[in-house]
Amino acid sequence: MTPILVIASVVGLPLFLALIFRVNAILLFLSVAIGGLLARHLGEDAAWILANFIKDPNLAAYTNIGLLLLPVLLTLVLLKKTVVGSRLFLQFIPLLLVSAMLGSVVISYLPVTLSDSVYANPIGKIVKQSTDVLIAATAVLMMLMAWFTFREPPHRTKKSKH
Repeated sequence: MTPILVIASVVGLPLFLALIFRVNAILLFLSVAIGGLLARHLGEDAAWILANFIKDPNLAAYTNIGLLLLPVLLTLVLLKKTVVGSRLFLQFIPLLLVSAMLGSVVISYLPVTLSDSVYANPIGKIVKQSTDVLIAATAVLMMLMAWFTFREPPHRTKKSKH
C-alpha cells in the first residue's frame, strides 16, 4: 500500500464516517483520547493475552490500533445524530482536525515496516513532525468548543398574572 493511500485512508475514513453519522467533534475527540489511554496502558497486556491464541509478529501493533479505534467506533455508532444537520458545517473543521489527529496516532501504532514506509514519504515526514502540534491544537480547539457550546440555557421564570 502506498504511503499516501495509508495517510488518506486513516484520515479520510473517520472524517467521512463522522460526517455521515453526524457525530459531535468533541465526543469524537473524547473517544480518541480514551482510545489512546487504553492503547497506552492496556495494549501490552491485551497483546500478551491474545498471543496465547493468535500467532502474529505484529500482534502488539494490531492490538494497540484495535484498542485505539474501539471507543471511536462505539462513539460513531452509539452517538450518531448528536449534531443537528444545519450545524454540521460548523463541525467540519473540528472533525477534520480530530480525524487528522486520529490518523497520525494510528500511523504511529502501525507495524514498524509500514510506519517506516509512511514516514519515508515527504508527506509522512510532515505528519510525523506535526503530530504533537496537531494534538495540542486539536485539544485546545475541543476545549474551547466545549466551553462555548455546552452552556446551560438561562432559566425562564413564569410571570404570574394578578
